[in-house]
Amino acid sequence: MKRAERACLWFVSSLLLMLTACSDPESLEQQLIQTMDSMEEAIEAGKRGGFIDYVADDFSGKGGQYDRKGLGNLLRLQLVRHTRLSAVVTDREITLFDERATVTLKILLTGGPRAFMPDSGRLYQVNTGWKRVDSQWMLISADWQPVF
Repeated sequence: MKRAERACLWFVSSLLLMLTACSDPESLEQQLIQTMDSMEEAIEAGKRGGFIDYVADDFSGKGGQYDRKGLGNLLRLQLVRHTRLSAVVTDREITLFDERATVTLKILLTGGPRAFMPDSGRLYQVNTGWKRVDSQWMLISADWQPVF
């Protein structure tokens, strides 16, 4: 390899290394979306624990009707009733406040024996509150109402 080629290769390698080092880490909003996607995937896989792992110990839901354990029991009941659960999220709006966030969204929840032919479903308007704990987004509140 000629000296000019080595110099060019060194320059390109250095430039790529600098670009990688200077790239922004995943934004807080992207991390929050990834957390919500992981929760959705856990529900659809029938893994209650994979969902509850992102629910804070001090969670309060539906105007205080549900704590973390109560939400876990609600999810367990739905997983027993339906062989398969599916969630489709739309109209997601995220508002960040440093280490806290609110998210409003609509969720179409369906359940049944097979994913392609659910026997029940309902659209919900959901308002959630989030906080970061040890660099991980945790769900601290949720309120949901059916949309008619």
